[in-house]
Amino acid sequence: MSLELDKRIKAITDIKSVTDGCHDWELMNKKGYFADRIFDFKDLKRTCMYGEYAEYREHDQCFLCKIDHHDGTFDDTYYRYFIPEDSLLPEEEPEKKYRAFTLAEWFNQHEIGDVIHYRCKSPEIELRHMYTGYAYGIGADIEKTTSGTMTLGVASYALDYLFEEYELEINGEWQPFGVIDE
Repeated sequence: MSLELDKRIKAITDIKSVTDGCHDWELMNKKGYFADRIFDFKDLKRTCMYGEYAEYREHDQCFLCKIDHHDGTFDDTYYRYFIPEDSLLPEEEPEKKYRAFTLAEWFNQHEIGDVIHYRCKSPEIELRHMYTGYAYGIGADIEKTTSGTMTLGVASYALDYLFEEYELEINGEWQPFGVIDE
């Protein structure tokens, strides 16, 4: 059985215990994650306590974790293990999720006559066409619909199709042909 650690932990040796440095003065007042079981370091956010290393004592639970509740109250609890925050890999930002533009979102960002720089996802063929118009069904809610079509150059495309098959260049960066889905 192998020990699975949180992906931010570089090495198991970065986790401090009574046997290897709970009395290390350089760790004092550092923020980090605390636990009583080494297995709790599988998920720092859910199974460890975050706080400041405030004090040590000669005991198997040697790390005093001071937790600031930001309302003038604090909790102090001793733990067996501690990993300083500055020894962790940075948190990965969650990948942005995109969805197709609605007609209203497209209208808010583009005007007829704009030159649109876009490319086919595979094979990568870059295109620059003038946005020349749009069409949507009578009674369609342009705030919600992605089923309308827009004309780039002489070709008309459904917004859903553009999202699936093309990328849009904005400020020198390629992104999905849509908006961030929040």
